Amino acid sequence: MLNLYKNLPNGVVQFPGHPRAYLVDGFLLPASPGKDEEKLKTPQRLKYHETDILVCTYPKSGTYWTNFICAQLLGKADFINDSGEEGHTLFRIVPQMDVWPVEYYENLPQPRIIYSHLPMCYMAVNEKPKYIVVMRNPKDVLVR
Repeated sequence: MLNLYKNLPNGVVQFPGHPRAYLVDGFLLPASPGKDEEKLKTPQRLKYHETDILVCTYPKSGTYWTNFICAQLLGKADFINDSGEEGHTLFRIVPQMDVWPVEYYENLPQPRIIYSHLPMCYMAVNEKPKYIVVMRNPKDVLVR
């Protein structure tokens, strides 16, 4: 992968006419509240189990749909009837990899489903978890 920003310092960047982004190790990632370099290193620090499922997608490429189907297949779909609690329950059952500290993911009940929009170079690829990587034509997901 071509790394155009490898010589720039890490941190939040703002290019004219574009939304803010977070630059880490030469990769531009969407900026969001609470995202920092420590959380971006979560995939390398997390202890994986053989029952883990990691869903890796580009934003707006079917992430929610893929997470929902995984949750249903694992019998975690009882969140559909939950309407009284604050926040969307799917995101509590299938959390995003780079949002919470490592301890949060280690305390999740097995089998875990965790998703990420991070480039695959950030993911700790090993034999234990199962990976679902959604690949789509960028022309199909481009939002202008």
